[in-house]
Amino acid sequence: MQKNKIFQQALGLFQNNKLLDALSILNKLPSDIADFDVQHLRAAIYASMGDYVAARSIFMQALKLQPSHYSLRYNLGKLEKLAGNMSQAEEIFLTLHQEQPLDAEVSNELGAIALARDDLTSAENYLRKAIAVRPGMTSAIINLAGASVLRGHFADALTYLDQVEDPENPRYLLQKASVFLKIGKFTESRQAFEILQESARFADLSEGELGSFYANFGCVLVELGDFELGKAQYMKAAEYSKNEWIYAVNMATFQYQVNHDYAEAEKSFCAALEKFPSHPDVHDLYAIFLQQKGEYAKALQHHYLALEKRPDSPGFMYHLSMTQMALGQLDVAWESYESRWVRPEGGRNWTLPFLSGKVKAVSANLS
Repeated sequence: MQKNKIFQQALGLFQNNKLLDALSILNKLPSDIADFDVQHLRAAIYASMGDYVAARSIFMQALKLQPSHYSLRYNLGKLEKLAGNMSQAEEIFLTLHQEQPLDAEVSNELGAIALARDDLTSAENYLRKAIAVRPGMTSAIINLAGASVLRGHFADALTYLDQVEDPENPRYLLQKASVFLKIGKFTESRQAFEILQESARFADLSEGELGSFYANFGCVLVELGDFELGKAQYMKAAEYSKNEWIYAVNMATFQYQVNHDYAEAEKSFCAALEKFPSHPDVHDLYAIFLQQKGEYAKALQHHYLALEKRPDSPGFMYHLSMTQMALGQLDVAWESYESRWVRPEGGRNWTLPFLSGKVKAVSANLS
């Protein structure tokens, strides 16, 4: 009875995101009665705190007790995903998907993993399946909208986002603001970012998502001519996302488009390429920068590197066509221009750095 009371107290604290309190309560239990449920909860707490090594160790101990336990294996998959071990996470979720093909949560996780590697077709298939099973599923809709953004289908992305069951979800607001930014609706984007910032659930965003918020909010402000406030947002983004490509390229673009300092921008882009040598958006945005400098042959190389990773991006094809045109390759340029799935939406600011659309509902709450 005492064990059950302590467990329920800890579970309630965990569900309210009071992780240290929950762990403190659990630690009152003697080790000899730390049964499966206790181990499962303790592992989830450590995972939510970002201590993936400790969490994995406890998960493995729990698996020895109940190796076929479905939710335990699901949470282990979430742990591997949070830790960046996408292959291991996908393997776990694929097994679960075979066992319960109508589990919307598992389909959503598989869709998010496919989206992270730019496998848009697989991502869309999994995400549509999740939404078919659970209409209005906010996390799956956010991810599906992200896939549409990567395809350049911005109207579709906004249509999907209008269907969420939780319109106060901070990740939904972040995605919607980012789509508005992508299509050049800067006033609407600023309003959405400000609503999110004032929301009581703003604190629910992860560090990576906060980095995306400040980087993209800064981009909106720069577009609206508020350069100093925009730069201040970029500085905040640096606190959360020094290892995020979006911060690196936004700062580089700010340096040459606002400060007209091409030398510093070149250094920033080169640093970004060194950190993210295979990220397609970094290559694409560096190619655009090289266009501005008139270095078209070098730009062409980076266009192709971007398209190797994401060959169905209409934006990449558009940027490639502009460089080909500048090189006098008119027939090839027209072919690239026409081969895009859609023409770019928005106006003159199409080429500015924006959120890649990969805002995924990756929650540390493994309950």
